[in-house]
Amino acid sequence: MILLRTIALLAATHDIDTFGARDSDPSATMVNAAALTAALAAAQSGDTVLAKAGKIYYMNHVTASQLRGVIIHIEGTVLVDDNITAWVNDTTRQNWFEMVDSVNVTIGGGGTVDGQGMPWWDASITGSIKGVGENRPHLLQLTNSTELIIENLTLLNSPRFHIHFSQCARVVVRHVTIRVDRFAQRSLKAKAHTKRLAAVGPHVAPLAETIAHRLYGIEPRADGTLAPREDWRDWLLDEIVKLLPAWALQPEDLNTDGIDPNGEDYHVHDCTVDNDDDSIAVKPSSGKDRFECSQDMLFERLTLTGFGASVGSVPPSADVNCVRNLTFRNLSMPGTGKGIYIKSNPSCGAGVDRFGRTVQKTSVLEDITFEDVNISRPFWWAVWIGPQQQHEPGSALGDKCALAYPLRDTCPTQGCSTFSNITLRRVTIEEPLLSPGVILGNVSNPMRGLTLEDVNVKFGPNPKSGAWPWGRTYLCQAAALTSLGGTSPAPVCSGS
Repeated sequence: MILLRTIALLAATHDIDTFGARDSDPSATMVNAAALTAALAAAQSGDTVLAKAGKIYYMNHVTASQLRGVIIHIEGTVLVDDNITAWVNDTTRQNWFEMVDSVNVTIGGGGTVDGQGMPWWDASITGSIKGVGENRPHLLQLTNSTELIIENLTLLNSPRFHIHFSQCARVVVRHVTIRVDRFAQRSLKAKAHTKRLAAVGPHVAPLAETIAHRLYGIEPRADGTLAPREDWRDWLLDEIVKLLPAWALQPEDLNTDGIDPNGEDYHVHDCTVDNDDDSIAVKPSSGKDRFECSQDMLFERLTLTGFGASVGSVPPSADVNCVRNLTFRNLSMPGTGKGIYIKSNPSCGAGVDRFGRTVQKTSVLEDITFEDVNISRPFWWAVWIGPQQQHEPGSALGDKCALAYPLRDTCPTQGCSTFSNITLRRVTIEEPLLSPGVILGNVSNPMRGLTLEDVNVKFGPNPKSGAWPWGRTYLCQAAALTSLGGTSPAPVCSGS
């Protein structure tokens, strides 16, 4: 007790203003970043670094390393520098806040960090500035650190991921709100596609007819239709979504992930994520990493509207990429794009492992449970277990699974990825736009030990709800699946 009191008396508060930070000054982005970096460098175990309530700090890139027992209190508002030319590097990514090799650190305070991502999204879509794309900043990048708490923060409009962990352990994320301006992203994409429209205008009518026929059963004209161009297919999907109500999401993304854990021993609870990509995305680890498998994680009491409570993607690796022992429970997913999303990734084949041996690349996704989940009016797939659907701006599909599948009819699976012991329990899907879900295993390595227990779809009064493209049931291939309790509809799987 005496020791605790002594530590409390010795603890100091490092107000970033005393290190030169300036309130409400858009020209002070570098000054404020330097002030926060200096305050962190000065902090000792038990100290608090403070950005005061009621203040607005414009800020560029901040770094911290080897922190021990430090509390970071963001009580005011941080506006991340949106001058892209102050950040961009062709080969490396600078993140807003980057912490490495630290132990027992709490980041909280009840404040807001606004990533001001719109200029970054625009540059990524249009390619107007060299070096953008995947080199956009994350808001929080936490690496090789343990005993972390992220709490009581609001994160807005990150240029890319909001919270990205790399090889961390014993992590708690709680009472965090993440929001993305999806309408702004849609508008930027529509603007870019409109430029394509001027170049390929004659193709719009046949494409519209083709989409209308395949989505809504409207017959084409007697003179037939032309094969749609990719530009038009993307553009029309964007335009359709712009007309949908606010709960609907568009089937494209700018990689504005919510919370991306990697490592082991996480507890993420009582958070809200409203974004346009993976709301949660557990990233794999492999034998070459500090933690050989991303494992032992609990996610509960979350409200997620985005593109999934996701596991992966988990591409094959010569050192075996792995995710294991993950539990998601008590999730509310109102108007989400995707719901439950467990995904592998190309490419199989030979690779060189950490010992210099040439081996076949593999990945493992096992012991994953989703229970007590409500998915209400999903705009895309309520359940997807299989290859990652991909369509990032400027990327080619190649051997990837098309985001617009089955409008694009390619979705190759990976025999080098092992899916096993996956349970969905007490899951309710309400009024899905599409068929309830997709389960795609590989015939050379079928999914094993899949269980759906009391998984129910409530299609609602609209006879078209959940009817396209496979009727009111699942597409299920190459999977050994057991349906228990009141599961309805029960998937019928082929090739298992």
